[in-house]
Amino acid sequence: YEIQNGYKTQKCLMFGEDVFALRQGCVYTKFEDKISLEYQKIMLLGVGFSKDAKNILMLGFGIGTMTTELMTEFPESKIDIVEINPKLPEVAEKYFDFKPGKNVRFFIQDAYDFVLENGHKKYDIIFLDVFDESYIPPQFLRKLFFESLGRLLSKNGVIIINTFSTSKTYTQETELIKFVFENSLQIKSSNRIIFAKKEIFGEGDLKLTNKARDRFEYKKYKNKFETL
Repeated sequence: YEIQNGYKTQKCLMFGEDVFALRQGCVYTKFEDKISLEYQKIMLLGVGFSKDAKNILMLGFGIGTMTTELMTEFPESKIDIVEINPKLPEVAEKYFDFKPGKNVRFFIQDAYDFVLENGHKKYDIIFLDVFDESYIPPQFLRKLFFESLGRLLSKNGVIIINTFSTSKTYTQETELIKFVFENSLQIKSSNRIIFAKKEIFGEGDLKLTNKARDRFEYKKYKNKFETL
């Protein structure tokens, strides 16, 4: 469906007819900057914590907006996408102008199973953005899952997690992430985006190209990072 956001038009994908349901993704239809959801810009800022990423994992696909940005920022990097809904890649191509690059691979399966079954792999950036019709499914808030997720992360890599700023499991999420990853930052808006590393976050760690700084609104969010 399409909605008007100021002078821009958003095209969004939702499951079902409830207009208050969680959106799978939105894009601006007539502007070069397609990213219309704030939380996605904040998540994408996190790529600056692993500037030379060679392998990227996306747990949850949406409509391909973030994948497109990653292909631009990391044209030679391999991007593995795990998505449980087999129709989403086709929908993204047909209705949201998504064009998968040569280094993009899809794994149509549950992200929980993928993480537990692929402990031998290493990724420099991991995006965790998995929701059902209400919130993050409970299996993704287990210690076993986050420990397994940590094993997939390279030494200098970063995990970027989309949660809500208010939820029944807010405290559980915080304690779980702090237990597995001692070094964590967050930015809170309507969503809470968490950035977790094995290594300590240092001053000047966030390295972005000038284009990325502009597209992801670095100036707007640079002072909103806070310790988890």
